[in-house]
Amino acid sequence: MAKIPLNYFTRKSTVVPVSLTSANPLSSVYEAPFERASVIISALATNTSNTNTNTVYASLSTRGTAITQASPSDIQFVSNFPIAPNDTVNIVVNKLVLSQYDNLFVWGGQNNVGNVNLTLSILETINTQ
Repeated sequence: MAKIPLNYFTRKSTVVPVSLTSANPLSSVYEAPFERASVIISALATNTSNTNTNTVYASLSTRGTAITQASPSDIQFVSNFPIAPNDTVNIVVNKLVLSQYDNLFVWGGQNNVGNVNLTLSILETINTQ
């Protein structure tokens, strides 16, 4: 039997894509691994603009399901959330649990000026289902 740690903490940082269009579906920022449950402990979205308020959106989807503007199969849990200039917000208030192959998508609003950075704190654990 392979030695797999029961719990594995990881952090992932990325720049949030500027906008979502129907012609350009997003790539996920995180996918829960095989036979693992993932707990998103925090998802910090940071507006790096000095003067402009930027917005952020977030959705969940299962593997292979693209997120588009008119996607009925995703579960959107943050929509058009404003982030003040040089400010950070945790878009996951408590914890967010993902089963294997669940995907987290985060993107910015069409009128965003400057970048929105995302830092995820994740606990991956053995899925006991």
